[in-house]
Amino acid sequence: MSRKYDKRLKASVVYDICELGKSTSRTAKEYNIPLKTVEKWVTAYHKDPKVYEISALSNEERISELEHEVRDLKRKNEILKKTLIMLAKDN
Repeated sequence: MSRKYDKRLKASVVYDICELGKSTSRTAKEYNIPLKTVEKWVTAYHKDPKVYEISALSNEERISELEHEVRDLKRKNEILKKTLIMLAKDN
């Protein structure tokens, strides 16, 4: 099943890899995106650095992105809370 990713996410992933020098495989895992997909994005970026430039987003697109980001941050926060609880029990 094919999944569609928005340009802002692609730009963020490519920035982490190409500009910050992060590992492609580690970045793919961090964003939960298949490695081959990330590699295609990086290849496209090397061919044309403007490929993932973000033009003005509509309010609906921006709201959708922010809602997605909030869900992701809540998920990560829950993982951190569970980890802290486990660590506290060990001590």
